[in-house]
Amino acid sequence: MKFYKVGGAVRDHLMGLKHKQSDIDWVVVGATEEELINLGFTKINADFPVFLHPKTKEEYALARKEHKAGRGYKGFKTDFSRNITLEDDLYRRDLTINAIAEDEDGKGYIDPYGGIDDINNKILRHVSKYFKDDPLRLIRLARFYSNFKPLGFEVADETFTLLKEIIDSEELAIIPRERILLEIKKLDAKTNRYEFFSFIHSLGALSQILPSFTKLLNDQTDNLRHIDEMSDQDLPTDFLLISLIPIRKESFDSDKFKEFLEALKIDLPVSNKFKLAGQTLCSLAQACYEEISMQQLIKLFDQYSKSGRNQIYEAAFILIKQSNLGDRMITKRIEFLGKLLTEAEKEFNKVDKSNLTPKEIISLKSQIAENLLDK
Repeated sequence: MKFYKVGGAVRDHLMGLKHKQSDIDWVVVGATEEELINLGFTKINADFPVFLHPKTKEEYALARKEHKAGRGYKGFKTDFSRNITLEDDLYRRDLTINAIAEDEDGKGYIDPYGGIDDINNKILRHVSKYFKDDPLRLIRLARFYSNFKPLGFEVADETFTLLKEIIDSEELAIIPRERILLEIKKLDAKTNRYEFFSFIHSLGALSQILPSFTKLLNDQTDNLRHIDEMSDQDLPTDFLLISLIPIRKESFDSDKFKEFLEALKIDLPVSNKFKLAGQTLCSLAQACYEEISMQQLIKLFDQYSKSGRNQIYEAAFILIKQSNLGDRMITKRIEFLGKLLTEAEKEFNKVDKSNLTPKEIISLKSQIAENLLDK
């Protein structure tokens, strides 16, 4: 029985990057489930022999081989038998840079597929022709590309050939929408979201992943360029999705914006918070781009004062500002609205509302908004 550290932690160490403790994974060669359980490991996955170490709580998985047995990313048969070698296990991985193992003592690397050379040469390359068997790997590759492009990494020409085969198979379209959303949720401020989505779009794959949204997007002259300004913003997932929608002042149309929102709701199993965020962003964009009316301000204040809305407003303001970089009037407008809403909330919180009816509370909000706007 032998243990090897594998995956992202090994890759990031070789690249001089930091990694999370949760990114440390191990593969076990020459063992069975029963043997690991007898050693105190705890099985955590009903479908796969993946275990937690009794002391470190790091994940350990039995070495395995896979072969295609059906359509989609779940269409595989897996062999976890004791005779599976480390090379067999690494061969099933997506990219060579993710198919490097480190021995248990940390004294040497096992790199049968040239991952270290590809790191040094800044190449994202598939391990084998079986890369194309899992359509989800196209999305994962887009994430690695958007993360590592700033470091000079490019995708190997021969890997592009396999990406085209994935697209031609149309298996991206049958990946469960929940799984697509999970991959998008893995994007963070370190990921260049413009590169991620534009890479997928340039391959012609976005129409299979977000079909309703892409149909609308193709009518827009700027396509995904607007995301570039938001790439370094650490946004909640709901706003990460909404940032796909163009909201520049010169092209903003509230009806079109709502069409985009509906399209994303069709393509992905979004939460109620996403719908709330979309409504908020649309209302704030209108308030920033047009002369605000008393009715608009009252509506915004009513929404803002409800529990949990402040964070949504902050993220919405970021999106509007980043979409209109260099427009000082928009920046001032955002500052004005932000101060107005904050001041309105302070005034509202000063009042004892315990004996007020819902109608009286609405009247109170209207009076506060009117007084502030008069100032």
